[in-house]
Amino acid sequence: MSDPPPLRYKTNPYKTTEDHDYTSPLSASGSNFPCKGYQKDLGTPGGLSVRTYSPGGTYKLVLAGSATHAGGSCQLSLSYDGGKSWEVFKSYIGGCVKPDPGSDQTFSFTIPGGARGGEALFAWTWFNNLGNREMYMNCAVVTISGGGSGGTGGISDGASDSPLVYDNQGIGKRAEVAEHSIQKRDWGGPSLFIANIGNGCTVPAGKDVLFPNPGSDVTYGGNEANRAKPEGNCGSGNYGGGSGVYGGAVERRVEGGVVGAVAAVVVLLVGACI
Repeated sequence: MSDPPPLRYKTNPYKTTEDHDYTSPLSASGSNFPCKGYQKDLGTPGGLSVRTYSPGGTYKLVLAGSATHAGGSCQLSLSYDGGKSWEVFKSYIGGCVKPDPGSDQTFSFTIPGGARGGEALFAWTWFNNLGNREMYMNCAVVTISGGGSGGTGGISDGASDSPLVYDNQGIGKRAEVAEHSIQKRDWGGPSLFIANIGNGCTVPAGKDVLFPNPGSDVTYGGNEANRAKPEGNCGSGNYGGGSGVYGGAVERRVEGGVVGAVAAVVVLLVGACI
């Protein structure tokens, strides 16, 4: 992900340490989930907010790089508790990244109108179509201006917030923390899909994964026949997305057009991958 510039990325103006291998996936063991472990920079000079987004606002996201691994599926999510829990607000099923390395890797997203104000971790996750079974995750610190009924507040451990039911697909110590984390939920997005990091859930090779709970803001790309559900202990859900996942107006987007509210755009980086 290049914009918003993620933690420790070369274009992050606040970085104090630079990751020179930023295009690498998460560890297969899940030891550096989430955010490659860089969420620990929160509260330090290297963890300052790099972008401000408004609830309901539209923004641009672009992916850069040549190793597209025949595309795949991506999600965007927010965490207000330092990465212990995540709420998805955008899913791209197929065509993320765009398979042609020469394509304009421009995508769109909208910050939910009910998003809570304050600092948050903004995550981009990607499950590639071809290649090793991996999970990519980059995280940036952003500010959500104003916000929903939860009011304004920064990233915290959620100790004063109401309980969040976390769809626990994490592993080890991280799973234990996530299971007991609490977070105020204003728009009520689904939990982040997690796979390929030793948690018992995997994405089939050569397929664009269908997220169990993609949320109501979904863009479909690629070939419909090339989509498949994940395998293993991945949880159940509404693979079709829409209001069955969480409340609010249903907004569905398909490649070549938009149905519902106007979308926003964000840009991510996909570089050479091993």
